[in-house]
Amino acid sequence: CATSASLYTVEQAPLLFNEAVTNFCRVLVALGFSPPRAHLVHSCAVAVSTGNVALFYGSSGAGKSTLGGLATAAGRVVLSDDLNAIGRDSGGVYQVQAVPWTGDLGPRSWTDVRTGPLKGVFRLQKGDRHRVRPLHAAKALAGLASCSPFLNAEPTHYEQLMSSLEGIVGDVPAFTLTFRRDPGCLDLVEEVLG
Repeated sequence: CATSASLYTVEQAPLLFNEAVTNFCRVLVALGFSPPRAHLVHSCAVAVSTGNVALFYGSSGAGKSTLGGLATAAGRVVLSDDLNAIGRDSGGVYQVQAVPWTGDLGPRSWTDVRTGPLKGVFRLQKGDRHRVRPLHAAKALAGLASCSPFLNAEPTHYEQLMSSLEGIVGDVPAFTLTFRRDPGCLDLVEEVLG
């Protein structure tokens, strides 16, 4: 299936031109990672142990970049604190892969992209203490769908997106992580994931 696209922008404003090209490329990459193969999730992905990855998601301001900063300060590997692709490998295991648009943390080129097996998904919630609670699959599905940029409102991809997300929340444990600004929350995540 071939896809074509066109971008029309003004060259006289270099900053606007650069942003337009960047956003255009983000949409093309999102379509390239579209279900059922894989898809993008606005999230923070952190390697928690032996290469396994915990994926943290939430609405804008939920703490994805804050958590990524805490993880980096604690010496943990952050795949990305902005966009991550989720898809199954040939063995059926869900893998998380960063893309170069990583927010404040993570790789800056395709040659530095990190990946790892998805061990758990966590809806973020700020609070005054660390706490992990199981999250019902329907709530995890709704949260992940709302954090799937470009495709969550695209009618031609919606059914595939929801089917793909159902597979993820059916195979990968989902939780709500309430956390405060210290890296101890990551120790709790590792404990829960075993």
